[in-house]
Order: sequence, then structure tokens, then C-alpha cells
Amino acid sequence: MPRSMFGWKNGLPTIRRPRSKALVVLCILLALITINVGMSVTIGTTELPEIDLVKARDYYKGMVDRIKDTLSSVNSGVATEETLREKWLDKLNPKADPERFWQFDLDLGLHKSITLDPASLREIYKKGFSYDPRVTYSVYLNRINSNPGSPISFSWGDWVDMTPLNPYVAMPEGSRPSCAEISDNGVEWMKKVEDAAQTENGALTKRDADADADASFLNRSPRQLQANSDTSGSKKAARKKKLRSQLPVSKKQKFCYDDSEYRDKYPERAHRKLPGFNFHHRSNKATFLEKVLYAKSYMNAVAPVPKTIIFTSGEGLFEVEVDQQAEQADMAESGLLEDYVAKHTLPSGFVDFDPSLEFAEMSKIVQPLTPLRNLHSTTEIPLPESLFKFNPNEMVAEYAEFAKTGMELSSREQTYYESLQYSLSLTPKEIPKYFSEVNIHWPATYRGHRVSENGGHYDWRFFNGFISEGSLDKQYDGNNEDRRRMILHRMLKSWLAFTHEAGVVSWIAHGTLLAWYWDGFSFPWDDDIDVSMPIEELNTFSLRFNQSVVVADLDLGFGKYFIDCGTFITHRIKGNGRNNIDARFIDIDSGLFIDITGLALTSTPISARYFKRPELHLDVQKEGQEDLQYTQNEKVQAYNCRNNHFYLHEELSPLRLSMADGSLALIPNNYQSILKAEYSRGLVSDKFNKHVYIPLLRLWIPLQTLTTMKQNGAFKEYEKTLPKANQHGVKSQPLIHLLRDRSSVAFTEVLLGNDDILREYYLTHIATELHDREMKLLKDGGQELTEFAKGLKSLAPFRKDPFVFRQEVLALKQQRDASV
Repeated sequence: MPRSMFGWKNGLPTIRRPRSKALVVLCILLALITINVGMSVTIGTTELPEIDLVKARDYYKGMVDRIKDTLSSVNSGVATEETLREKWLDKLNPKADPERFWQFDLDLGLHKSITLDPASLREIYKKGFSYDPRVTYSVYLNRINSNPGSPISFSWGDWVDMTPLNPYVAMPEGSRPSCAEISDNGVEWMKKVEDAAQTENGALTKRDADADADASFLNRSPRQLQANSDTSGSKKAARKKKLRSQLPVSKKQKFCYDDSEYRDKYPERAHRKLPGFNFHHRSNKATFLEKVLYAKSYMNAVAPVPKTIIFTSGEGLFEVEVDQQAEQADMAESGLLEDYVAKHTLPSGFVDFDPSLEFAEMSKIVQPLTPLRNLHSTTEIPLPESLFKFNPNEMVAEYAEFAKTGMELSSREQTYYESLQYSLSLTPKEIPKYFSEVNIHWPATYRGHRVSENGGHYDWRFFNGFISEGSLDKQYDGNNEDRRRMILHRMLKSWLAFTHEAGVVSWIAHGTLLAWYWDGFSFPWDDDIDVSMPIEELNTFSLRFNQSVVVADLDLGFGKYFIDCGTFITHRIKGNGRNNIDARFIDIDSGLFIDITGLALTSTPISARYFKRPELHLDVQKEGQEDLQYTQNEKVQAYNCRNNHFYLHEELSPLRLSMADGSLALIPNNYQSILKAEYSRGLVSDKFNKHVYIPLLRLWIPLQTLTTMKQNGAFKEYEKTLPKANQHGVKSQPLIHLLRDRSSVAFTEVLLGNDDILREYYLTHIATELHDREMKLLKDGGQELTEFAKGLKSLAPFRKDPFVFRQEVLALKQQRDASV
């Protein structure tokens, strides 16, 4: 039997050395208490629950009342806040105008389940792929409930939306595009698919949620597309384009198998639905639309199955092992779907897929995962210095000694042991880049405008298209920033819930920490999220959770994420600079991710900012004096990531409990020192990246929104109250002058006349007000801060679930179009 290698060191869990005996961890996983800020909206004729802001507000009002003596200096600000709430929020009734306020509703409501005709579903699976997370979760949870404790078969076709491949899978054998054809003429093949979609009325030829592709984009040849993508005009760029176009077929196919070649190489997978091209590695540059096809092809053809599936909930984490030996067959081929249909067919012959009911059943059968440590009962977490020290050679030696005893390592331990050996066999200059993003021809244009994204913030395997180009409808889905914020908000909350329940110590870092400083939320323009952890914690995290799929709380949404930890954890210096990131928490539905970095004691020369502190007694080290540099870093307790961001132990420890995006989170002890060093004016600059901070709303507002409001006359009445702008008596003033008064109640009330701003304030004001109180207490510290932290509880999401949002946009669009 495999033997666990987890142990404890300095009161914190570490990887158990093979010679140690197993310990029984006696931690009870407490429930993560959430306050669901539900709302009301009517779509069609069905009414969702009434909003309940009172519960959350009363809870936190009690916290504020207990510490109000410490807030005397801001009583006037509190009064102003109450005035705004009473006027704009307390009497706001989304039910009065559901079409206007539909985005105010965050409850899953009707979308928690779906009822389908099993015969129609079978027909779809015979011809291609189908995707709905409610079906996937229901079917898999049903199998888990039927066979508790047994590994479950897994197919990425059930968990990733593969429907973009359907038009190619539906083509007759021999008519499908080969690797060379899709690489050279992918745009033309997509045009063929679009043309077919205009004449055929089938779910398999076109995703019903896809917007029509722009003909001016799809009609261009690959060479025209490349020419429009490269604006340099240089001879060097022209030569590169010519060389790309002249690549031999063998070069183009080095990352792809044709169907026949794929079946020869993987005869056991010959039954799979194949599109003609089967990517097994990331390809050369292409358009972002083609990259979607390549990603789906890879996931269908060769992507390894995860080690485990972990379901998160307020009741703990529930982990299910994935059968590594079972052939990857989708739920229709494997029998999982038929098992579910047999048990859940209604008298009407239809089948209801409700994952929440299935999960409730599983939670009664499967024991929750034992956390690495209990994070539910503490407001501060000291970080022992030993957590920042890592000796991989010693670990490998002990694994080897353990193997000599004849005892078997678990699958995870064996994989980790081998990865350590491989990592140690390479020099820092030799290690290849582990993570790969989406590589496209860029700059580029699409639908008559410049593409704003270059693919650097998406994992190529799970890429589903650029968020900024994914609008389903201009009226209901015209805000690119909103779509991105939904995904990142839900992803951060899922990460924080997962790590809190798992007992994994990590803290928000870099831009995510700076955003937290301002209002407790991520910046609206953020593309990713950053977190850090000590190297020993990363070591344990990688061994325990690498290659796991994490499913978000099914009562709150349908998010799912993939944990991927890099192979080269033994290398703790920058090296060739290709592996600054240690691990990622990847959104399976979009490819966006959380960057995870480990901090370690290394021989990297300490950051120059610390030489300004004479009390540290630092000596300038010369290149090549690694031993002296290591000793000096150890003496002053300075730790760094592989991108050479340095932190002193006193800046990090103890970590403090706070809230980020409405979820319990940990922040570094001296966050101000860290942020001042990394962002010189980050703590004072309230205008950044085309946004401006509005103090009374505690929101970052896009300048474009304010400009549009100004052009539409929103400030006209407000301007009449201002002093004359110049000697001619002109009252209309430039926006930059109006922003000087952005802390006033009058200016703020003009902003609340904008529905998008009103929605943000409506949804976030409880959490941002709480953050405002916390920041004032952090300046003073003391018992009041401790009591405040003890009362913190995670809130439900503040933004729609992306899948639900998509469903509602399509429903509203259909309703509008039908009425025309």
C-alpha cells in the first residue's frame, strides 16, 4: 500500500520524510460561512428571490458599532455614506424594472438545473460534442454517489467546451482539414464553416452563442492577415513573414497529427471524435480564432487527465480520485450518462440535471478532505524561517532511501520524486519554459478595430477566445471589462475558498495586493491575479494538489479550475528568465489564470532598496560570490521569487487575515513597505490606466464612462452650481476640472445616475465599506483590529457567474428579437 509522506514541522505541515511514521491529522474542517447577497430580476415571466441586503449590512454594522470609538475621525464620512445609501440603495427595487436591472441579480435561480430530452442528447453525442456544466457535474456526481471511494473515469470532452470542433468532426472522413491545411488556410476553413452555418440549421455546425464572424476578417488570406498584423514595415519583419510562409510541411506538422497518423500512434484512441487535425503541442503563431480550434484539438487529442477532482463548499473540500488507467471516453461513450438517465428520468420522459442535489447527496457519503492546517480560528499566521528554505537534494536522497525499503510511493509521490530528479539534472540556463501562453500574430485587427490583447494572459490549452472580442450582443453584453471582471472575481474567490478550506498558506501579491489596498477588490483593468507562498508551502502544495481540477461551490456558480505546478521547483534563481512563475490556478472555461510564485532563501544578490537601511549592515557582493550572498540573505532574512522580487521576513510575517473581493484572504504584515517599493506612487495616485478613483463610492471609474456622461449632458445641472469657469461666464467645464471636486456628494450623485456605476456601488458597497473600516484600524493596530478580524466572514460573489451571464444574454437577446 502507498504510504503518506505528509508530516509537521514547526507547527506547520511539510512533506513527510520517508523514514517518518504517518501522523493522523485531527483537524475538523469548519464550514466557510457565506452571506448570500441575493437579488431579484425577472426574465420572461419567472421571478427570482427578493434582494436581501439587510442581513449582510446588519452583520457588519454590528462590527462597526463595536469599534466606532476608533472611527471618530471619520464620522462625517460615515454619515455621508449613510446618506448616499438611503437615497440611492435602500429604496432601489430591481423588480420594478427587470430589463434595466437584470445584472443586479446574482442568484443562480432558474439556471441551477436544466431539463433535457435524453434522446436528443444522445443524438448530439453521436455526431459530435455537447457541453453544459450542469450536465457534467450532475452526471459525474451521480457516478461518485453510486461508487463512493472508487476512482472515476474522466474525459476533457465533458469539462471543456469542445463544440467549436463539431463542424469539422461532422465532415465525412477524408473531407476534414489536415494539419497542414488548418495551419496554412485555417481562416479559409473557418469561412467555409461560417457559410455552412448560414444554410444549415443544426446545433453541431455552429455554436448558437457565437456572434457572426466579420466577413472582412474571415475573407482575408493568411498572408493578408499577417501583413495587416505587422505594422513595423521593416525589411526584417518582411523577411520573417516570407520565411513563415515558406515553412516546410514537416515543420508545420511538428505540433500536429492528421487523423490517420493520430490513430496509428494511439490505436487505443481510434474511437475518438476527430476533426482532421490533432494538436499535441502549442503551434506557431496564428490568429486568435484559429488558436481556439488548436486548443480544443489538443484537449481532445492528448491532454492528460487530472489526478483528482476537488469539489469546494462551505462544508469543506471533497476529493475524488480520477482513474488514470481508464480510456478517456466522454460521458455518452463511458456509460456515465446512461447511468444518470436511468435514475433520473421524469414521468414526462425528460431528465432533470441538478448538480446541487447531487452534491448534497455526495456530501453525506464522502468524507471531507482533512486540511493541511486549520485556518478557521486564527487572525494571524506566523511564518517560520524554515518555510523559506528548501533542500531538494536532501529530499531526493530520502525518497531514494525510502524506495530501498521496498515500500511503495503513492502515485503523486512517485511523480513528484521523478520531477525533482529531472529538475536537478538541468542547469538554470537549460531549463525550458514550462508554462505557455497564447501566441498570435499581433498587432492585429478584427471587426474593423485593433485587437487589444496579445494572448499573454491566457493559458494556450484552455483558450476560448479573447474576452475583449467575445461580446454576444451589443445591448446586453457590450462591456468587455465586465466580462473579464466576472471571470477574475469568481476565480479569485474560488482560489481563496479552496486554500482556506485546504489549509494552504498563500497571500495576495503585486498588483492584486495594490488593488486590495484601495477598495478590497481587484482593479477593473486587471488581466490576471498574483499570489505568493513560501517555498516549503509550494513544495507541499505541488505534491498534494498538482494536476487537480477544482470545482467552485455549486450553490454559487459553475466555475472550474485546473492546478498546474511547474516541473522546475528546485531552481530558485532567475536563471534564463523563462520560469518566473511556479504554478498556476487556471480557469478552464477561458484560460485566464492566477500566477503563483514561491519565495525562498537564495544566493541572488539582495534588492538595492535594502541598502538604504543601515541597520541591516549589508555588504555589496560581487558576482560569483554565491555562498557569501546566501549567507547575507540568510542573516537579514531576505527571500525572493524567481523574478527577483525581495521581501524581508518582517515584511511578510505574521500574515494578517483580511478580505479580498469579499472573501477571507491573507495579506503581508507590512504591506505598505512592500507596495511602496514595488509601486512608487501606487498608494497615492488615484488616476491610473484610464480610470479615476471616486472616494465616496470607493470605485475606480473608467474615464471613458465619465467622458460619455459629460458629452450626454449628465453634468449639466451640476455645472450650474459651480463658480463661473472664466471671465466670459461659461459654466460648462472640461472633465478634468470637474474631477477636482470628485469627493463631493453632489458630484458623486451625478455618477450614480449612470446604471453601470449604480450597479457597481449597489453590489460592492458593503464589502468596500468594510474594507474602509479595516484600513483605518490597520493604521492603529491593537485589540480593536483583532476583534474586527475575528468577525470577518466571506461574502457570496459580487459578480454574475460567467456561464449564467451567457445564458441570460442569449435569453434576453432572443426575447428582444422575437418582439421585433
